[in-house]
Amino acid sequence: MVPPPILTSPGITSHPLAAMPQRIRLTGEDGVKRRHRVYASGFEGTPLAPFYERLGQDPSWRVRALPHGHDIVAEAPDGLLRILLEAAE
Repeated sequence: MVPPPILTSPGITSHPLAAMPQRIRLTGEDGVKRRHRVYASGFEGTPLAPFYERLGQDPSWRVRALPHGHDIVAEAPDGLLRILLEAAE
């Protein structure tokens, strides 16, 4: 389990790390034409850095980082909105 960072929203709980590297097959036929990943670079001690680094080397992924903690929606709503709007274009 990946423990949530301290001093976060009470709604944030531990999450199984095994859920992160689960494979998904995106063929384009499923309606997914672009792949995006938003990385919370301010989440100190995150076990997700290797996924960010690996996907950043893969040209089929658009990877962006925000210098905020795990609760990006609460900590960086404007930055996240910009990324989501760019992804929707």
